[in-house]
Amino acid sequence: MARPRTFNEHEVTENIRNLFWKKGYADTSIADLEAATGLKRTSLYAAFGDKQSLYLTALKSYKSMTTEILKQHFSDSKQPLESIKSVLVSSVCNASDDPECKGCFFINAGAERFNECKDTSQIISTNRQQLIAIFEGQLGIAQQLGALSPDASIEKLAVYLYTLYTGLILSTKKGATKQELMDVIEVSMKPLEA
Repeated sequence: MARPRTFNEHEVTENIRNLFWKKGYADTSIADLEAATGLKRTSLYAAFGDKQSLYLTALKSYKSMTTEILKQHFSDSKQPLESIKSVLVSSVCNASDDPECKGCFFINAGAERFNECKDTSQIISTNRQQLIAIFEGQLGIAQQLGALSPDASIEKLAVYLYTLYTGLILSTKKGATKQELMDVIEVSMKPLEA
């Protein structure tokens, strides 16, 4: 009979997520994972599987976290375009103010593992589609409220916003200042105004 777990699985998952987010897959060793979680290799493997499984657990945790943040941000929004702008501003502030300059875990994972790991690419692709769908939902509300032109292509604008969102976060890692990115947001939101 297996022994019951004596650790907080949610806390351990967060520690695993934060470590892979900061260091990436290749630069994270099993010793790093043991130090971050306080668990030995055998306990980690018994609970989560091998290093690749731990990484996928981290990506799924990040996906859940970011999707929930966006859904909460947009719930009961009476001004969807302002809410979209607020999400963009918030993402720049969070990324710019991060002393570890981690950026977006999905962008990092995509650069490192998208072509090497089918499971990683699947999680990233699914996340992309979900974020685009969230933007489409907000744009649809904006169109119904008359805040967005009835001729606007919601699908194209949603992809545009997703690309802007990820590009802004990536730019924080590449030396763009917060003010530069705030200016980009201002210019980028203009075409959405009815």
